[in-house]
Amino acid sequence: MTEFGTFEIGCSIGVLTRKLARRCERLLAVDLLPEILARAPARCADLPGVSFPRLAVPPARSLRPGGTLVYSTCTISRAENEDIAAELPGYASTVAADDLGALEPRLASRADRRFLQILPQRDRTTGFFIARFRRES
Repeated sequence: MTEFGTFEIGCSIGVLTRKLARRCERLLAVDLLPEILARAPARCADLPGVSFPRLAVPPARSLRPGGTLVYSTCTISRAENEDIAAELPGYASTVAADDLGALEPRLASRADRRFLQILPQRDRTTGFFIARFRRES
């Protein structure tokens, strides 16, 4: 156990949070989508020292016109990647996903071709997910 607290940005539904919580005394876990973050406490209810504060201003809603937001994870879990990224425009209606798959077709996610998915078996590295959103002018 470490003696200091840990800050997890982008905790999603709490999958990695469970693993991190076992390695630190205190864990502060946040996510930009409050509706997704709401699922994490139940997954981690048996773990002391874990807290899930809500962000005061969701980043997507606070973007300036033409501003961008990148959502990325180091996992290949569809529930933590494509499913969350696909929901983001519903929470910030002026935000739309950029079509990254058109820029890098070989890396396009099979679940949603607008997003990029790096796969261990194909790309010989750890899994990674990237989605980019832009606020309309």
